[in-house]
Amino acid sequence: KGLVRSEGKDYVMRDGDVVLFRFNV
Repeated sequence: KGLVRSEGKDYVMRDGDVVLFRFNV
């Protein structure tokens, strides 16, 4: 369904939209 890659930048939504989120955690 939705691939959530919490590697630091890649956030793949279930809609197929690749939104680059930079999480500084």
